[in-house]
Amino acid sequence: MTARNMQKKMADLIKPSGKLVGVLFNREFEGGPPFGGSIAEYEPLFSALFSSVYIEPCYNSIKPREGSEVFIKMNNVQ
Repeated sequence: MTARNMQKKMADLIKPSGKLVGVLFNREFEGGPPFGGSIAEYEPLFSALFSSVYIEPCYNSIKPREGSEVFIKMNNVQ
């Protein structure tokens, strides 16, 4: 599943006034899954279907994932 498909599916599954909160990878993987991405890639994709898009590096990742995860929080605008 591409990032664009993932973002559209998330928007479809969340209630119109709902929030999406979670953790995404901030790195690339060969082949996948898991599938990676970057803040620069995620922001325009999610901004197209969500409002109040907040994407920041995680401060509390477990040691093996330190520096490779981002925390996301956004509102559905459908």
